[in-house]
Amino acid sequence: MIRLTSSLLLALMLVAPAEARVFAQNLNPQEAVPAGFTARPVFASASQSVVFFSTNSDYVETARQRLLSQCSGDITGISTQFAVTPKFLHYINEVRMEGLCIEPDVAAVSE
Repeated sequence: MIRLTSSLLLALMLVAPAEARVFAQNLNPQEAVPAGFTARPVFASASQSVVFFSTNSDYVETARQRLLSQCSGDITGISTQFAVTPKFLHYINEVRMEGLCIEPDVAAVSE
């Protein structure tokens, strides 16, 4: 009976759907773009593989640093999405961030 139960458990793990499940989403308000500035979208993501559980959330800071490194001005309207994707005997935590980079308009400054 134990063999049947472990075989059934293994079969269920192999055929389990591997779709991402979004657990949390956060959206900060987007500010208006002032005159003399331009806006462009910036995106960043990071993930970590977890076997049982993890207290390490460095992947969130990694995504944040990647987002900030793409913009020399301010970033507004940041949307953050956390997702978990089940895999065989582990799962993937992923965070996706996007925002609007507001920088001085170089064309307007040079005129």
